[in-house]
Amino acid sequence: MKKLFLLALFFIVIVLGAYAYIFFHKMSQLSDAMGCENNIVLEVSSDNKEKFAALIARSCGATAPNTYQVYILGARTEHDYESYTPILVMENKNNPPSLVWLDNNRLTVHTVEDPKIYQQIEKFDGVQIIYE
Repeated sequence: MKKLFLLALFFIVIVLGAYAYIFFHKMSQLSDAMGCENNIVLEVSSDNKEKFAALIARSCGATAPNTYQVYILGARTEHDYESYTPILVMENKNNPPSLVWLDNNRLTVHTVEDPKIYQQIEKFDGVQIIYE
């Protein structure tokens, strides 16, 4: 009888542990998905309308710095910025960079102040990015 009780207790602990793992894993995924907010600040098309540059203000709450992110995407691309690589990630100090296409293959990114840069790419998808 004692062995049966211990076996049942062991089974209950295993089942409850599995449910707890699944619950906390799903909650973690939900908080990751809901943790950051992206706001489109500006979208600028190239002259031939084949590409556009997008400036996104990203806020992830108190645990991460607010950033501006710049993306270059194809004109027919879904605007799901989470799936793409930003060409610029910089700290958000309420002075967003400006974006100006010089031609179809050159984009100027002008920052007002000397921001903290987390990522900066000089050439992306055939476009030269000029930082000022």
